[in-house]
Amino acid sequence: MFGLPAVTTAVLIGIPLFWVLYTIGFLVISRNWAREDIDTDDVLAEPGGHAGAAGGEVR
Repeated sequence: MFGLPAVTTAVLIGIPLFWVLYTIGFLVISRNWAREDIDTDDVLAEPGGHAGAAGGEVR
């Protein structure tokens, strides 16, 4: 590519390609995190739910 060595071309294309694929993978995996947080908050708000508070602290 443009007279550059093959290793340089691979680095110039490979690193951005890896980063784009990594970002897409992260977005796919994390797309339901807000829903999971809401579910966790609902469980903690129920009577008898384990809030993890020590010493009788109230949220």
